[in-house]
Amino acid sequence: NTVDDGVVENAQGVANAVVAEIRGAAVQHPGVDLSSSEVFADHIHQRILNSRGLDITRSETDVLVEYVLLAGGGAEEVAIWQSPRSRLLDTLRVGEHIHRMVRFTKDGLAAQPTPSGTYDVVFGEDALDTLWDCFVAQAGAAARFDGWSKLTVGGPLIKDLQGEALTLWSDPTLPGGRASATFDAE
Repeated sequence: NTVDDGVVENAQGVANAVVAEIRGAAVQHPGVDLSSSEVFADHIHQRILNSRGLDITRSETDVLVEYVLLAGGGAEEVAIWQSPRSRLLDTLRVGEHIHRMVRFTKDGLAAQPTPSGTYDVVFGEDALDTLWDCFVAQAGAAARFDGWSKLTVGGPLIKDLQGEALTLWSDPTLPGGRASATFDAE
């Protein structure tokens, strides 16, 4: 499912409800302020036709939130910008997202530089999304056609890998998934 009926029927009402959830979550955390926020609720309906008789349509909704949290003040101020996004309102959970990010914002006030060295790395939250986006871009048909993809069918991305291999896969049929679609742009 890629369509949220609430967004289709009343996008403004959905956006207003999300704004209220953002403000309600942020006000629960003394010492961290909501600096700004924006909410976009869209319904996209697309039809593709071609000369060979292709005639397909798809509908999807998209709820995008952007917000900034601030902690501290003066030279010790920490700002965290976030942009959670979901096709379906019930999977957005922006209030829960803000509660998690408040902890990171407060942690930023006490953060110290990490000494140089070799460390195990654990990806989570937005860092994992950024890593994933890099691989998705490389795996696209346009990247292959234009010749800039570093991927080869059946081959590794890194030839002389040191350490453990990482396998990534995507399921475009997940209900409400960000990349779930009847067809893609390529």
